[in-house]
Amino acid sequence: MAITWLLANLLHPVVMLFYFNDPALPTTVGEIGSVLQVMVYTMIFSLPSLLLSLLAGYLLSLLQAPVITRFLLWLIVAPLIAVLNFVLLTLVLTGGSFAFFEIQFGVPAMIAVVIVVLLRYNSFLKIFSIKNEEQDETKTA
Repeated sequence: MAITWLLANLLHPVVMLFYFNDPALPTTVGEIGSVLQVMVYTMIFSLPSLLLSLLAGYLLSLLQAPVITRFLLWLIVAPLIAVLNFVLLTLVLTGGSFAFFEIQFGVPAMIAVVIVVLLRYNSFLKIFSIKNEEQDETKTA
């Protein structure tokens, strides 16, 4: 789950460029430095998402369901964690005011999370197939 968080944070600025249709790609050293600064800030501000995703991953591992069902739940829950983090961060930084139209600024994060979760499908299957085998061994012992 932590690698998914890291990859989504790395993909987030790229998705923002395409989502907001900004044709000015960073070309100079100063602009690339600004992008790196934004990436560091997004990683810091998305730490609650990392913690919530670790909790969600643990809860999914406890779930007695087929792996594909767990993956579909993860595909739904992961973007919701990203938007929840965005809303809570906005509420904290603005002193409690939040307008619904501001959700559009959290959409690139959700898109980045969905892309990374889909790309990491095989890793998800490996992780949860190993956990299923461990649970089966403890039940028979």
